Amino acid sequence: MIVGALLPGAPQAWADDSESTSNRVLQMFGLGRGSGDSSKPAPTLAECPEIVVDGGGAELRAPPGADASSVRYQIAVTRTARECALEGNDISVKVGILGSAVLGPVGQPGAYYGNLRVALRRKRDEQLFGAKDYRVGADIPAGAARADFTLLVDTLEAPFISQRAAEDYEVIVGFKQSGADTATPKPEKKRRKPAAE
Repeated sequence: MIVGALLPGAPQAWADDSESTSNRVLQMFGLGRGSGDSSKPAPTLAECPEIVVDGGGAELRAPPGADASSVRYQIAVTRTARECALEGNDISVKVGILGSAVLGPVGQPGAYYGNLRVALRRKRDEQLFGAKDYRVGADIPAGAARADFTLLVDTLEAPFISQRAAEDYEVIVGFKQSGADTATPKPEKKRRKPAAE
């Protein structure tokens, strides 16, 4: 599935849901408040690489292969967006991702997460640039069935080939299915047993 202009440090870090990062991602979708940044815009390319959600990597379900009635939770990429610029001899691509964690019929409140791979791929030989796995997810509170998350990836760079970067590169996004079933449900409160008489 190809999704176009719709959609620190350590790769294992949670997606940053701080107000500033979330607002920056929402701005990429035209939904956020202006940042007030008056800096000169970077040079742009004629085309940005398109975003490709790799095969079945658009979502992560636990347990893997579960039927609809036995799903504990599902984490999914819901929208993607990208911005690109020419910086010297390289192209630089920023990717914004909106996603959600949803409880299944046998799920319970807790922190649900998975490993999302993001990379820039050269089309002619499928070489990857800037590939990283990001730990993304959300904490679903008691009484809720879902929670949303945002991820901003601004570290994708590759050698400049032509102004039509969409013909040279593509951004791949997808969950690593081996990361399924790593949720941390909230423990249930234990009832005190009455003291023996």
